[in-house]
Amino acid sequence: MKKNYFLLLLAVVVVTIVSCQGKKVKELQNPVKSGTDTVIVQELKNELIRIFEEYQKSEFNAYKSTEQGGIEKKKVTNEVSTPLHLAEKAQTLDQKYFLLGMYLQDVLAEKYKRNKNDPERNKVVAKLSIEVNLPALGHLNWEEAEKKTWDELHNEKAESQLADFKIALGNCTADRFIRMATGAYVQTKYAQTANRDAIGDYASTKPEVWETQWNVENCLIDLADKLWPYYPSLKSIQPLISDLKNLHQAQSGEEINAAYGKMIKNIRECRAEFIAELQ
Repeated sequence: MKKNYFLLLLAVVVVTIVSCQGKKVKELQNPVKSGTDTVIVQELKNELIRIFEEYQKSEFNAYKSTEQGGIEKKKVTNEVSTPLHLAEKAQTLDQKYFLLGMYLQDVLAEKYKRNKNDPERNKVVAKLSIEVNLPALGHLNWEEAEKKTWDELHNEKAESQLADFKIALGNCTADRFIRMATGAYVQTKYAQTANRDAIGDYASTKPEVWETQWNVENCLIDLADKLWPYYPSLKSIQPLISDLKNLHQAQSGEEINAAYGKMIKNIRECRAEFIAELQ
């Protein structure tokens, strides 16, 4: 059953052009035909860019807010980082984008918590960014990451991703950014819960610091909902988005803990299976 969850979340779908064709939607998402491709109308592009910018700001604020709870800074272990050798194993673009999101999260987390960066991880990020055709992110000076403050590194990463996202909206590859953001989120929650386990905190109950991820999750939900009509392959991440929606709709403390625990269990299992697939 969990294998099905993993396959749905990380399924490899080889159709970028086909996934952008012929899907009718309402209001803002009403597609316009140009040749054989469906074009995202400018009004929706502007809305997607606004949400993506909000996602970047929310990610920044989530890191800063963790200082108040202190949970994530109490213990950091190398075991929570994504193995670097997986970059050579990833074959499809979907795998590479998801993996790139995980590595970017590791780069930011290490810089934030230890004020250092692994030069090898930086090289892997730069190489993967070029391989998946993200020119702005790929040409960011990753070799100088060690000399930058966390704020500088995050802001440069955010600006580069936004520049690449704007290009992707015009060439029918915006779905890749949802996969990258999903990879980053999965790695964030995995590392957070692994650290909570390490300090004896019950990882399947909602931590106080969880609220810092609320806006990040809202942005992921909004981006996925708006892009699904254009990219049917994004339905592969629907299980995670459904978990997030259930979590945000929960009312009582008991409901919240139950929804959070289910989501964390699914995230841990799908991450483990994704890594096993690439070994």
